[in-house]
Amino acid sequence: IAKIFDPSIETIRTSAGASSPFTAAVPQGSVISSGMLEVLLRLSSLAAGWSARADLVVIGSAGRTHTNATTLRVTGTESVTVPGGRFETWIVSSTTADGRAQRLWLSRDGGWVVRSVAEIPELPGAVVETVLVGQATAPSR
Repeated sequence: IAKIFDPSIETIRTSAGASSPFTAAVPQGSVISSGMLEVLLRLSSLAAGWSARADLVVIGSAGRTHTNATTLRVTGTESVTVPGGRFETWIVSSTTADGRAQRLWLSRDGGWVVRSVAEIPELPGAVVETVLVGQATAPSR
């Protein structure tokens, strides 16, 4: 990770520890982070055939922003075992207008993301995978 955004001080801090002021315009109604997207999915009534569209904010150099239209769709169900446990899940596919793809596995009993896999177009064949490794209490709404 080359840069880390620290919202408490509104700067971008580089891996070397330097920081610089950060300001970015965020269009109204946009989804500004993967965490926000996960919460919105958790609050949605996922079911077979469910789909939605969201505008994800992309922050470029010098704080310039644009949105990337994203289609979200439930594509199936699956039993998933990750280090944090075994879950019955909804599989949600996310595809952006610029061709980025991600799949998220959300627990059917609480909507928690227990696994996600995102492709990295700039590195053909590379993916970022996250999995739930533990939980303090059983996920529930």
